Amino acid sequence: MISDWDLLLRILIPFGTLALGVFLRDRFERRPSVVYYLGTVSDFLIRNDGRRTSSTGEQDDPETESSQPFAKDIGVYTHSVVISNKGRASANNVRLGHVVLPEHYFVFPKVEYKMSDVKDSGCDIVFPILRPTETVTVSYLYFQPVRAEQIHTYVKSDEGLARGISVFQTRLYPKWVNISLGIAIISGVVSWVYLIVILVRKLL
Repeated sequence: MISDWDLLLRILIPFGTLALGVFLRDRFERRPSVVYYLGTVSDFLIRNDGRRTSSTGEQDDPETESSQPFAKDIGVYTHSVVISNKGRASANNVRLGHVVLPEHYFVFPKVEYKMSDVKDSGCDIVFPILRPTETVTVSYLYFQPVRAEQIHTYVKSDEGLARGISVFQTRLYPKWVNISLGIAIISGVVSWVYLIVILVRKLL
């Protein structure tokens, strides 16, 4: 007669083998894995009170012509795109596509890149190579009426499309806490599977 533990092992071994295969593939397979996320969009309103200030710090007489409004309030926006290679191989020709590329943008850190015009579509910022664990940030500064969603379109490389991810702030725990939590979760799953097997056998 097959014991409960023998039955449990017959159920768990295929699942364990599958999980181990997925882990080993993701851990040791040499391939690029490009991901990206968008930074927070910040907006500022630069107000003009209609009076000019001289280089000496004195304001003009409000009755003079030079003190009249010389510009409207200006909306200024900033945001960034962070691109990272989480894989174990280099990604080639990583392209950040744009419909509208603002005049003011900044690439950090200082890495090699080039501009590539795309017919009837805008232009790309192209990074010839993005090595494993390497991250680049492209920051933009732009003015009304341009909006963030009108700027970039896609991130891709010769190896395929990059994966967009959501990023949020979270607390980082020590490694031993994560390991303990993982062991507890696995133990709980095994216990539940064992209980289900026993219940099924009793019902049958």
